[in-house]
Amino acid sequence: MNFSAPVESEIASLSDIMPIEELLISLGHIFFSYIAKDKNILLILLKEKSAFSEEYTNRFNQHVNLLIKQTMERIQVYVDRKEIDLLIFL
Repeated sequence: MNFSAPVESEIASLSDIMPIEELLISLGHIFFSYIAKDKNILLILLKEKSAFSEEYTNRFNQHVNLLIKQTMERIQVYVDRKEIDLLIFL
């Protein structure tokens, strides 16, 4: 599996001026589509990691961490504008 740019570019393309509710719904759609595209992702999420090489699982985990970081950076824009409180995400 190629853990690459499509998901990251979808997140990056989200507007910083859309309402927070729309942002969160869009993020949910992006993540759901990402999970639904490859049954291996679902198996990893369901803790069936033993079915995959350690390298594959590590690459997947690194990619998920990148997506989480990118998502939090996007949400931080709304926090900085005082549109949402960061504590609701902790």
